Amino acid sequence: MVTEESLKERYANLDTAELLIIIADKGSFTPLAVSIAQLEIEKRGVSGDVIEQFEEEFEKLNRLHPEDYLADLKVWHKVVFFIVWIPNFSSSIRRAVIGDGDILRAQQANYYMVTGFFSLFIAAGADSYLPGTWFPALWATAFLLVYLFDRGYNRKRQEHDIQKRVDKKGPSSNFF
Repeated sequence: MVTEESLKERYANLDTAELLIIIADKGSFTPLAVSIAQLEIEKRGVSGDVIEQFEEEFEKLNRLHPEDYLADLKVWHKVVFFIVWIPNFSSSIRRAVIGDGDILRAQQANYYMVTGFFSLFIAAGADSYLPGTWFPALWATAFLLVYLFDRGYNRKRQEHDIQKRVDKKGPSSNFF
């Protein structure tokens, strides 16, 4: 069993940053460990502003995880963004589907809206030269091609770029 004295001895040898992590990550430590870390920080003369700033940064870092910023849109979301690209309609859908830190989802939503917009006009133009009504089939084929390109190349490239930015700037950076 860990005693108060053993914690005091151990925490006296820790860096200030390690003590700040104990204070900021209260849920992972016992109340006794947190209180002893706070006492040790007070002994070292660290101001309350520094502690608050560290806690805010620690929370930002722990809020964004790879499963958040590399989360993929569902296929039916991709279809919706491909079809509904008008800004007023798509912005309400984006708010419902894409949360804070969903970097890949935001990029994919933009990708499907832009490609949906252009493919609509390409399919409509091609339909005017073909006998009969081919527009729905052309637009569906365009979605299939866009989707296959996204799965085969675009998503891997986006994930690689996002991971490089996160490694360079840190997960708490603003990527939008």
